[in-house]
Order: sequence, then structure tokens, then C-alpha cells
Amino acid sequence: MSIRATIAARLSMLSTAERDVVSHAAVLGFRFDPEALALTLGTDLDAVLPALRRGRDLNIFVEEAQDRVRFRFRHALMREVAYESLLAFDARRTHARILRALEAVPDTERHVDALAYHAWAARDAAKTISYGERAGDAALAIRALPEARTFFERALEACAKPGDEARISARLGNVLELQGAMGESMERLEAALARYRALGEIDRAADVIRQLSAIRNNTGDVGSIAAGKAFLDEYWERISLVSRDALVAMLARLAMIQYDMRSARAFLARLTAPEDLPPRAAQNIIVTRLELAFLAGDVSEYRIEVQRLFETATGTLPPLTALSALYTTAQGATWLGLTDIANELLARAGRLEARGEFDAIAFYAGAVRAMAAYYRGDLAAARAAIVSARRGAEVAVARMALALVAPLVSVALGEPDLVSPLVEGELTELRRTATTPDDAMLLAAAAALALERGNPRSAQDDLRAALSCLPRILASAGTILGLAAEHLPAEDLAPLRALLDEPLLPQDVAGHAHASLVAALLARRFESIEAATAHARTAAARYRELGHPLFEAWALEVANDFAAARKLYVRSGAAGDVRRLDARDARSSGPVEILSEREAAVARAIASGATNAQIADGLSISVRTVEKHVAAIFAKLGLRSRSQIAAAFARDSKTAAQPTHHG
Repeated sequence: MSIRATIAARLSMLSTAERDVVSHAAVLGFRFDPEALALTLGTDLDAVLPALRRGRDLNIFVEEAQDRVRFRFRHALMREVAYESLLAFDARRTHARILRALEAVPDTERHVDALAYHAWAARDAAKTISYGERAGDAALAIRALPEARTFFERALEACAKPGDEARISARLGNVLELQGAMGESMERLEAALARYRALGEIDRAADVIRQLSAIRNNTGDVGSIAAGKAFLDEYWERISLVSRDALVAMLARLAMIQYDMRSARAFLARLTAPEDLPPRAAQNIIVTRLELAFLAGDVSEYRIEVQRLFETATGTLPPLTALSALYTTAQGATWLGLTDIANELLARAGRLEARGEFDAIAFYAGAVRAMAAYYRGDLAAARAAIVSARRGAEVAVARMALALVAPLVSVALGEPDLVSPLVEGELTELRRTATTPDDAMLLAAAAALALERGNPRSAQDDLRAALSCLPRILASAGTILGLAAEHLPAEDLAPLRALLDEPLLPQDVAGHAHASLVAALLARRFESIEAATAHARTAAARYRELGHPLFEAWALEVANDFAAARKLYVRSGAAGDVRRLDARDARSSGPVEILSEREAAVARAIASGATNAQIADGLSISVRTVEKHVAAIFAKLGLRSRSQIAAAFARDSKTAAQPTHHG
């Protein structure tokens, strides 16, 4: 016998009057108040108590004694079978009676979820919309997103008027965005936009297209700005001042996300009264100015705008909006070496996240926290954040943020499996479309991974492309610049040298640190060990000031202070780098004895400045074979660049060749 049949048999043991009481209790819900049950039956409590006792004795109900007596069905399926025993018409009429009874209660807001449910079950369209919207807003306020979605979906089904449909569609689109269902969210918002435009409600349409533009950007749509700008141009005179400025502020923010600084400044110039904007729109202006300050290396202006962000984001913004700004700004502060600000931003974000579930931001949050941990030299925390990030909802911005850091952490830890297929896919796709500084950082991460896997040709391709995406030496570009200085052939270094010629603000410590590291790496290849050491010492001191120990260790390696570099790697948990240095220290008899005869010949040719093509020609082997030998030399000697090979052979007694590298 099936479970349903068993339940039906038990219900059949009740009298007709008792079954009527049980079925009406099922209409009330899984839990119910006996007084409310009596009210729906049009009788008093004493009349229903015998049936409730009988149901309890038959294990249909469980009595709950709290502040006042309540009942619940023993199982959800028990309630479902009892409910199905009612005729559809009778059930609907019962829901309507319950609805009227609840409406008679003075404080209806306490029962707004029940009002919404019974209005929907009674097929009362007007009240389903009214109570459903109120219940959805109440659920959204406490981050009960599944419940909010259900209420709005039911309300939307009941809509007949275009205005109601537009309003509820927009509310549902907001909930879907918070749940990370970006495609469904855009569908609902597009429907709301079309309705508002048809109704001539341009301000509401402007609000919707502002939200749509942001979601399109988060899903990787590079045309996210175009629709908003076209809307502005079409309706400029018909949009109210505040709605217009709010849309302009959003478009400025999106332009900066795409590194279109000219458009961002142009949008900011179109603002009419930014001081009158609500907090959410004001925040977009602040974040745009923050990113302009970041790109200029203007640390003082960055600090000023962060304080404005704190003032704006304190309790006045929707949590998801505030979280997005806090994490984006924390990335910039991390790269600039503003550790105090980065820590405060992450702490504020953590307190916000503790209030509820934010699937739409969890992936991005983990990626940003991993980046912050990597730069402060806490690789264990970086690894944990990467693992945590994968549990969040995938959106384009989040995938990019994770791909920026996961390969770097993977290489430092010596854990190749840490780079997930998701990150690999992001890097593969990027190689066809790279144009922005964010793209450059992704390419640098890909290059680091390629070098770790013994594929220098792929790394060089990525580094060439990365350099072409940089407008100047940015605080975030240390990996790009350093790897390019170490691994690109001499004929490909012109873009890097051009970046060194660009002036930096005196306060741009990160920019100056990167410039010193590059100068050191180039000096080691083309000038002298003495010049390289001087530049590297300067770089190490600046990285120490920034609180970036992994970069400080890199600079100390260039300065040949391997003991100090190893201490920093150990402290940071960089097991991969520690193994590399330990392998180097194990070369007690010099590099030649560790290498095969052919590998030693390749290494000597590198030390003399030969390119891979020249080596291949001189040894009568293929370029691909040379590349394999170079990868083997890196692994055996614990080195990571051609210039380090040259330096090692210059120190060895078997060769006095200095690095005069031209390839």
C-alpha cells in the first residue's frame, strides 16, 4: 500500500464532521491556530476541539504547547492529502473566508505572508497583487529570497494592468539578480522596461535600464553602456533631474569598469546636480572617481574618496550594492598597498555578508579576499578564499577576479590543481579579446602558469599581449612588468621601456616599486650585476613599505639576497618558491654538473645572449627542442628566467660570460 493510501485510510476513520475540520485545517497550512480554524468554519473553539483530539489520537495532528496552543500536521504529505479531499471550489471559498478573517485583524502586517497566500489560493487577483507585493518586500527585507521570489511570481501571474505588470516584473527581476539568476533577471527587467516605455513612465524606465545596464556588464556584455546611452539621448529632456543623474552616474561607473576613461569623464561632466543624488547613485560617482585615482596612482585622492564611500555606504544602501563597491575598492587598495584601508573595506563587507545569503556576490567576494591575502603574503588564506569562491554564483566579473589570482597562488604554492577548469576557460577565452588593464593582469596570470608548466613560448605570447593593454605602469601590473622584463626577447621590450619613461606621481609607491624591479631585471640582463642589485634593493624597500612580501622576495632574489628572499617565502607559505630556492642552493658543484651535456650547451648559449632560434641553428636542433631544454634547465637549477641562467653561469668557474642577452 502506498503512503498516500495509508494516509487516506487513516483519514477515513474520521466521521464526516471530523474530516471537514481536518480538511479546513489543511487549508490554513501545515501549522494552524485552532481559534482561526473555528473562525473559518463559522463556529466556536469548543465545536472543533473534539475533532482535533480525534486527529491527534490518530497521529494526524501534533499538539504544540507554546505561548498558546497550536497544532501541526504530523507530516507535510498528511496535510497535502487532507487538502486534496476538498473540492476545488470549496477550498477556494475557504481560503476566501480565511482571507476576510485575517483582514479583520488590526495589525495585518504581522500576517502579510498569510494574506498573500490565501489571496492567491482564493484567486483574488487584486489582493494577490497587493498582498503579494507587500509580502515580497517583507521577505526581501530579511533576505528570504526564495520566499520573496514566490510572492512576486504569484503577484505577477495575477496582473492584468500594464502598470502592475511592469512594477512587479521589476521587483521580481531584482530578486532574481540577488539569487544570481542573471538571465531570468534580465528577461523580467526587459519586460518591465517595455511596459514603462509604452506607458510613457520614463523615470521608471530609466531606473530599470540602469539596473539592466549593470547586470549586462556583470554577465560580460561589453555593449552594456550603449543601451543606456541611447536611452539618455532619446529621453534626455523627459527624464527628471535625479533619475537622469542616477543613470549618468551608473554609465560612468560602467565605463570605468571597461577602462574607458574618456567616456567615464564625459559622463561625469554631464551630471547636473550630483549633490542631490540618493546614496546608491552617489556611490557610483565615488567609485568612478576612486578608479580614476587608482589609474593615476593618486593615493591621496584615493584615500579621500574611500572616506566618502564609507560615509555613503553606512546603512543607507542595499547590501548587494554596498558589497560590490566595498570589494571593488578593496582590490584597488590592495594593489596600492593601502593595507589599512583594504582591511577596513573587507571587514565592513564581512559584517554586511553576515546579515544574509548573497549568492550573487559570494564568488566575487572570495576572489577579492584571495587577492588581498596573496598580496599580504598569506597564501594559506588565499587558497582557502579561492576554494570558498567556487561555491558562489558564477558571473563574468567574478570569474575574471578569480582568474587574476588563482594561477599566481597556484604557482607560489606549487599546487597546479588549484587552478580550476573555470579559470582555465576564462584565460583561454581572453586571449582572443584582450584590450584592458584587467585583461593584462589575466594574461600575466596565464603567463605565470605557462612558465610553471614549462611553456615559455605561450608565456611570451601572453606577455606581449599584456603589455599592449597597459596605458602606464599601474599598481596592479607588477606581475606583468616583472615577467616581461625577465622573459621577453630583447626585440619585444620596446613597449616595456616606453612604460618606464612615463612619469609617476611621487606618492605612487607601488608604481615606483614596479619600475625599480623592472629596471633591476633589465640591468641584470643588459648592464651589470651591480646596477641590477642597486635597483633591486630599492624595489625591495618599496615593496616592504607596501606590505607586499612576495614581491619583496622577488626583488631580493634579483639582488642575490637569496637567504632573505627564502625567509619571506617561508613566512608567506610559498612552498613552490621555497622548493625552487632550495634546489638552487643544492647546486654545490656549480650548474654544469647538474645539467646534461646538451642542456649545458643550451645554457651557455643563453648566457652568451643567443636567442632560441640562434641556439637551434648553432646546435642543429629544432626551436621546440631548445624550448624543452630551457624548461629542463629551469627545473633542474631552480631558476625562472633566462637572465637567472646567465647570472648562474657567470658565477660558475667554467664560464665567465656576462649576460649580454639579445633574445
